[in-house]
Amino acid sequence: MVRINSEEVRELDLKGMTVKKHTMWSTGGALVEVPKSDRHFGF
Repeated sequence: MVRINSEEVRELDLKGMTVKKHTMWSTGGALVEVPKSDRHFGF
């Protein structure tokens, strides 16, 4: 079983003046950004 930590990361787009919301997954010390539609992980 691999422990995965999920955290919401907000990025400010200065050009568009909008806030982009990212979901970062921490796996083995590496941050991986995944789309909202791909939330399921199989380990």
